[in-house]
Amino acid sequence: MILYSTQDYSVFELLERGETYRAKCPYPDKDMDMVDERFLHSYHWISDQMDKKIGIRPTLETYPTWAFYQWYGPKKMKPDLRYTGTRCFAENRTCALMTLEIPDNQVLLSDYDAWHFVLNSWYLGDEKRADELWDIKRDLKGCYNYEYYPEWLRNELEESWHNVFDMELSRKYLEFEEDQQIIQATFWEIKPGYLKEAVKFNKTGKTTKVL
Repeated sequence: MILYSTQDYSVFELLERGETYRAKCPYPDKDMDMVDERFLHSYHWISDQMDKKIGIRPTLETYPTWAFYQWYGPKKMKPDLRYTGTRCFAENRTCALMTLEIPDNQVLLSDYDAWHFVLNSWYLGDEKRADELWDIKRDLKGCYNYEYYPEWLRNELEESWHNVFDMELSRKYLEFEEDQQIIQATFWEIKPGYLKEAVKFNKTGKTTKVL
């Protein structure tokens, strides 16, 4: 499977030295002490799904590594660095957009926009039920803190999140057309042999092909 991953340029350098990259933080652009703990349960949830669907993480300290399988519809698979939105990761840093080829059985695909339902603890399903649960959450103490939700509510939300892996169903719930869909990929590691091409870039300016 061909994937496109934006990483700090140091990741490219590590792969060039023949070393394997594994993410040690859920947000690769932040240090752990800057991570918003409200979102940690979402990363733990998708990590658990990866354990079940593509194999157990290499170490307990390993977090998912992220990439695009489809940047914007099936005709725009690779991120276009002419757009400022694709360069936002390069704020105050040099990055590499890497083309990777990873075995299909080591990758978990999900809908990028539907993933935000998981991040925000929203219900990903029928709109009527989503509205009902929204009203229930609004009246809870600490309504923005997932840890305060009763067990039955957490269970129902998490069950709905499995729809993030169904591309057709995600489009239906989000009312997107196929040519608008963004498909992301998560996997446990980048081995040097997975790296096929790389482009070096900053937030602005020219890009440089380095592989």
